[in-house]
Amino acid sequence: MNLLKNIVSIVLLLLLTFCTNQSSKKSRDGDYTNAELIGKWNQVSADKSLNDTDPKINFIQLVNDSIAEVQIIESTGERKVYGKWKNRFKKEIKKLNIKIESDIKITYSLDDHQIIMLLLDLGEENEKLIMTVKNYKFKKE
Repeated sequence: MNLLKNIVSIVLLLLLTFCTNQSSKKSRDGDYTNAELIGKWNQVSADKSLNDTDPKINFIQLVNDSIAEVQIIESTGERKVYGKWKNRFKKEIKKLNIKIESDIKITYSLDDHQIIMLLLDLGEENEKLIMTVKNYKFKKE
């Protein structure tokens, strides 16, 4: 049983690290304050390979220092879900020698059984702030 728990933990950690992009050098050099990040982030591109059954993210609204509002589009229509966000997320698991790092972490729940965690990188494009994660790119309004 203990072996099964260890295997599940390792698989989850590998999935988390697989879902994160390489660190944005520009954002690591100049960290952004929470005040700069608060606001609406519109999706400007999504990976066409997303599974059709997965909800799509239309926009993310960073409301205050910890609350995030995520507008998702599902097969049943659009809805807003609420979650939490954190600026400069770092997690180290010393036993496995794994470091997880992202500029912004957003977690939200679709239902009682499904929690989504997005580990986003910050950068600039045409002098506008952007957030990227493997399948999405968001631009700040």
